[in-house]
Amino acid sequence: MNTTPRDTELRALRVVPDLESPWMTSHEAATYARCNVETVRRATRLFKKTDGRRGLKAIQRSDEGHYLIHVDDLLRWAANRAPSTGTRRYRAAA
Repeated sequence: MNTTPRDTELRALRVVPDLESPWMTSHEAATYARCNVETVRRATRLFKKTDGRRGLKAIQRSDEGHYLIHVDDLLRWAANRAPSTGTRRYRAAA
């Protein structure tokens, strides 16, 4: 089997470090995915534009709030898979 450098990167992404929360800001997601923060923001806008058919699924708790991205959705996006269709509820740490 012939692997590309991108395949190696995606395999490395599947190893989830010890996270206090599975939710990340766009800056944390960009660092985790090793890409530019604008790439992550563009992907979240694409998700909204296409009614959830493409892009990176994220939640925004208020109109002017930051986007929060779940680690599972980030991994799906990095693997070039379709966004998940279920609903996740954001729960603040106790």
